[in-house]
Amino acid sequence: MQIGISLGITGNRGGGAAAWSPNTLFAASEAGDWFDPSDLTKMWQDTAGTTAITADGQAVARIDGQRGVVSLRQSNLANRPLYKTSAGLHWLQFDGTDDSLASAATLNLSGTDKLTICTGLRKISDASLGMVAENGGAVGTGDNRFYFAASANATTQDYQFCIGGVNSDVSNSDVLARSVSGFDAPITNLVTALLDKAGTSTTAIDIRIDAVAQTEATDTNIGTWTGNFSNETLFVGSRSGSSFRLNGNIYFLMVRGALTSGVNLSSLETFAGAKAGLTI
Repeated sequence: MQIGISLGITGNRGGGAAAWSPNTLFAASEAGDWFDPSDLTKMWQDTAGTTAITADGQAVARIDGQRGVVSLRQSNLANRPLYKTSAGLHWLQFDGTDDSLASAATLNLSGTDKLTICTGLRKISDASLGMVAENGGAVGTGDNRFYFAASANATTQDYQFCIGGVNSDVSNSDVLARSVSGFDAPITNLVTALLDKAGTSTTAIDIRIDAVAQTEATDTNIGTWTGNFSNETLFVGSRSGSSFRLNGNIYFLMVRGALTSGVNLSSLETFAGAKAGLTI
């Protein structure tokens, strides 16, 4: 099991501690990247990255990962989320109708069977399933994928994570999906998932809401899901850019190719929660 243990605290000229950054979690060259809409130097009004986002309400054609591993883009003007800011918070607003982003290059997770996914998220509505993030599209049409859905079921599956195995593209074989309920829209949450494909049906997907471990329900448990994750496009705000549109706001998103625990997990959730206006 790959678990980061670095504290990520370094001295500065003033003798204090430098501000904690999620980059600490990638010090051992873990796969993945993280996205922060409060950093306007990483957001653009065009996919080429020549015209910066400068004001509330502008359409985001591109947001670059803080590590420079992945750049999320949308070439269609009508399908771009909006950059929004208010009361010191910053977010990407997805309209639930046609907005989505997709990585310009694939996100290579094929060297690991463990992930940490952390998102500061506001759900606007539970009327329909909204895909927050997934690699490669539907788990049932490709092997070794994951997805994170909001409002998978309007009454019982407020947040759902799913992982697939080596045969998950064969009639949804080798699939595990788990969810939590009790977080009905409209609501703002910090959602963290620890995905371990070497785990059992009760340990492979651990979901935390606002830094509190949850009791998950198992929605789908078919076959096995062992093996590393895939090297595919990262979609944000929709399924494959064509369905299951998210009606909500994203304040922070991280996909890390390792499990996260201890001080690192606490630091991550405090940092990401603050991005969404939550005190963790």
